[in-house]
Amino acid sequence: MLLDDWTGRWVAQLAAPSSERLGGGEIQVLSDVATGSLAYIGVDEKERAQVTQRGRSPCGTR
Repeated sequence: MLLDDWTGRWVAQLAAPSSERLGGGEIQVLSDVATGSLAYIGVDEKERAQVTQRGRSPCGTR
């Protein structure tokens, strides 16, 4: 999983410094407390990272 490696966690923290990591296992959830958005991170059938965002979009635009 992308967030199990320290490099992945470091890049995620740079991209969303106010985010918190929730859960574990096959699907990880990042909750950005500053914007109220969520990102679901998982792996598809070809072992590629799959990210789905919910909530406010980046930079406050919709």
